[in-house]
Amino acid sequence: MERDQWTVRQQRDKRHGGSITMGSGQHQAFWGRSGQGDSARTQCGATAVLALLSSPLAVNLLHRAVALAPAAEFRFDHVEGSIWQKETGEVLHVTGCDNLTNKKKCLQQVDAKWLTSHINGYVNPSGRIKDVANKVGTGWLDFPQRYGEDAEYVGMVMLDPTVITQAPRDLPTAKFLNNIRGKVKVIIGNTVHDTVFYPHGQWNFNIFSEMNIVNNLIKNLSSSLFNISDASISDILQSYHGLSPQNLWNTVTADMRVTCPLNSLAESMAKSPKHEIYRLFITYGLTPDFQVYHGWEVEALFGFKFRESRGDLLPKNSRGREFRGLLVDMLKRFADDGVMESDWKKFPSSTLIIDDSDNMKTLTKTPPNDEHCVKLAEKSLDQYGWQN
Repeated sequence: MERDQWTVRQQRDKRHGGSITMGSGQHQAFWGRSGQGDSARTQCGATAVLALLSSPLAVNLLHRAVALAPAAEFRFDHVEGSIWQKETGEVLHVTGCDNLTNKKKCLQQVDAKWLTSHINGYVNPSGRIKDVANKVGTGWLDFPQRYGEDAEYVGMVMLDPTVITQAPRDLPTAKFLNNIRGKVKVIIGNTVHDTVFYPHGQWNFNIFSEMNIVNNLIKNLSSSLFNISDASISDILQSYHGLSPQNLWNTVTADMRVTCPLNSLAESMAKSPKHEIYRLFITYGLTPDFQVYHGWEVEALFGFKFRESRGDLLPKNSRGREFRGLLVDMLKRFADDGVMESDWKKFPSSTLIIDDSDNMKTLTKTPPNDEHCVKLAEKSLDQYGWQN
């Protein structure tokens, strides 16, 4: 199904409302309809899907949702947000809003792209400016805490008494659950190498080519940052047998930051009596050594336009087109009617994996990379999920 047909279906669904499809910040669409209001559309990333699901203000606006590679953790509240606003003098100074009476109105008028290009370092929740070599959110794409606490997040989603009243993990105890009519179906998905991010189309670089270098780096970081012994890390790494050096690093870091935390998040959200959670995992790549990077599935869904614009026509091969067609068909049926793939049961009873098998679909009775996650959890290395 080509992109123009996908767009037509979006427009048709606007009349019915109540559906969202979400991406990883590259391509997203949201359309909804409250009980009496007109349909509305806005753009929204995957973490914002979780925020909407956690907001009493969005009750009965959402009936189906897809969150592809969201941040699993919402750890900060409005008190910390207030400190950030009041004490972050550098932001006010750079924007020229520091001497104005209505600072809020001034900040709201600042172009976001301009602001991020003019702030030196990173503003952490306590309001302090930290210079992390201008690598905002470096921790998202690397080993936990490798660059310190200040590099662990790229922005803030604050919990507060009105808009986002609890973290997605605490959705089962939300006070607004009784106000939800019916059940909300939610797909939570990610790729196997979600800590790999290619913003400029450099899809084939290889940082690690020797296995001993990767193993030693993981052991050294585990020891220096978390005081975990070499023997314990060696035991964990045994479950990753058979991967290339680069994809060993990709998979280990993605398990720590994305896959395992999302498994835990999905299991927590699945306890809500008003939500049905489905777990999706993408391992399919174009070649055997393909790095299944952050946003790969969203690119496929919208026709590989990003890669194509940079001269990469590989996704147009028959398997690439099959991968795209599978995603489009699956999510269209889900958005239209809430229809799930055959035998895809609510989490944690099953996981749908899109892989390189003949029909590109495998259903398992365990969470994604469960063997890895169990071992990581024993050393609390599954506690560093993305936070936004």
